[in-house]
Amino acid sequence: MYFFVSTLIVATATYVLRIRFFRIGKAELQKDDFTKMEEKRAAWKAWMPFLLTLLAALLVPMLLSRVLDPKSWFILIVSLTSGISIAEIVFYFHV
Repeated sequence: MYFFVSTLIVATATYVLRIRFFRIGKAELQKDDFTKMEEKRAAWKAWMPFLLTLLAALLVPMLLSRVLDPKSWFILIVSLTSGISIAEIVFYFHV
């Protein structure tokens, strides 16, 4: 039961974020001129969310393994991977 609930929560949150970021990116593409897009360079601020997400993906499971009991930790990690995969599949069909 815990696996189902946590997978549902992760899949829903991931799907909502993917839809939100997709709409923001789509609006920026329509707003910008394509010649200007080629001239733009990625600022260091654009890389900060990526680096923080990467760091969190590496450190959070290790920190949770110290706090949670092994059964809960395993269910959480497996539901995280399943939920993200389910959300990506649903997002693919939506787009």
